[in-house]
Amino acid sequence: MRTKHFILTAAVLAGSIAVSPLQAQESPTYKAKVPEVLLTPDKMESSYLGELRFQDGFPTKETAYKVSNFVDISRAVELFINGTPGDFESVK
Repeated sequence: MRTKHFILTAAVLAGSIAVSPLQAQESPTYKAKVPEVLLTPDKMESSYLGELRFQDGFPTKETAYKVSNFVDISRAVELFINGTPGDFESVK
């Protein structure tokens, strides 16, 4: 009796493993209708950084580098300005 139970369990397990890759290859049947106003454009123009490119809503490596570099520079400028005693009007 135990042998039959073991063979049946092994057969069901092997069958489910063999069928699961076939199920994974099917295309998804659900696709959300996202309003156009929520979609990220593939590229956009920035007055400070130039053209920024996106792929599937995520920035490309070049765009991420541009933005990161801009943030670093703007923080450095802010640190310099905040560390300067007085105001810049008196420097003129």
